Amino acid sequence: MKSIEVHNKYGDYTLEAVATDSGSITFYLRGNDHIRLDSSALASAVVGAGTVYSNKINDMQRVNENATPEDLPQYGLTEDAKEYSWFRVTRNDGTSYKVIVGDPVPSGNAYYGMVEGRENVVYSLSTSVAVFKSKSTVLVDKTTTGLSDGGADGTHSLRY
Repeated sequence: MKSIEVHNKYGDYTLEAVATDSGSITFYLRGNDHIRLDSSALASAVVGAGTVYSNKINDMQRVNENATPEDLPQYGLTEDAKEYSWFRVTRNDGTSYKVIVGDPVPSGNAYYGMVEGRENVVYSLSTSVAVFKSKSTVLVDKTTTGLSDGGADGTHSLRY
């Protein structure tokens, strides 16, 4: 995985993968590589992004295989939805896929989702994708950065 681009009601951000000296991969917020990320929140983001690909789209649980544009609002999968969000994963080979994350299912144990290019199929996505509906600040290690969540408008600031 090369990067995870995120769009939600709080704005846009990108997580970029970088190889460390030890050969492992770590992720940084693009433009803020000096900010330490919370390993648990980051793991949830990476798992959420990778879930769609690793579960093989054809094997994922389908909620509606014949969704029409008129059906999508009931799942929160339209751009005018209150909680509209998406993430795009770019693989190391440069190919990418975009997943729209909709509303939670009634039981609350999953989210409705749609994969770009398969707009007539609504899937059930793991709750690990919830991180993509949040502010980028949920990924920041708050014990070392001096993070302030700011006001009700969703803005935040970082002190260093």
